[in-house]
Amino acid sequence: MSLLKKVVKAIAQPAINNHKGKVGEAKVDSKLNPLIFGKVEHRQINNLILIDDMGKSHQIDHIEIRQNGIFCIETKNYIGWIFGSENQDKWTQSLYNGEKHQFVNPLKQNKSHIYHMSQVLGKKYRINSVVVMVQNNADKIYCSNVVNLDDLKSYLKNFNDGTNYTIEEMDEIYNKLL
Repeated sequence: MSLLKKVVKAIAQPAINNHKGKVGEAKVDSKLNPLIFGKVEHRQINNLILIDDMGKSHQIDHIEIRQNGIFCIETKNYIGWIFGSENQDKWTQSLYNGEKHQFVNPLKQNKSHIYHMSQVLGKKYRINSVVVMVQNNADKIYCSNVVNLDDLKSYLKNFNDGTNYTIEEMDEIYNKLL
């Protein structure tokens, strides 16, 4: 690759990645929409930015507050085959042309988001981590809370850890986070 192409790619790639991320987040937002999802009592927050005590920001793609739990949803819109497991620091994207790229394990990224959400909410509430693969390519990732976009509705509907929030509790959680 020529030096000019490398420079152009280095400049353009962050903007391209940001756009792909926003497109993926819009698809997840659409899946969570009650008109598509079905009538379910829930509170939804998209693109929440929390600032920690050190002044560092933490951008959370989606928070879904339902009677059966609080879900911190990280969206990934990567093409190709994705390989990873819960405890790996990096996951691998393998493109169809043979290129491979590594990226930060989104479960670890989401763990940080959950920590900062719990700082706002206190230890009273359990927050569940979910990573959504927008391109429906989660089949080589061996974690029960990494789901394809097509399976998100079913995952949230069937999730059961014994939680049963009232409407008032859901409102309280929503208002605290906002």
